[in-house]
Amino acid sequence: MDGLFDIVLCAGEVNPPKPHPETILTICRQLSIPPQETVVIGDTVADMVMGKRAGVALKIGILEGGVTPREELEKVADLVIDFIQDLTFYKL
Repeated sequence: MDGLFDIVLCAGEVNPPKPHPETILTICRQLSIPPQETVVIGDTVADMVMGKRAGVALKIGILEGGVTPREELEKVADLVIDFIQDLTFYKL
């Protein structure tokens, strides 16, 4: 995974916290990328709600190491995957 991400922000680094969209919007501003061209990957419903509120292009729920059951993520994510490595099989 090294080198795949330009910026990673974690809980507590941006206020207000998720599901407010400020974390995503901060990253988009720093990278000069509009939210509509952004993908959010997360393991909680709050991550997916944050992505929706920010207006991202795609919200991906991930189950590995996550805390949310598949059934819950499927209600709010555009795509749910088991492992981060599964992304190599999709053309995003």
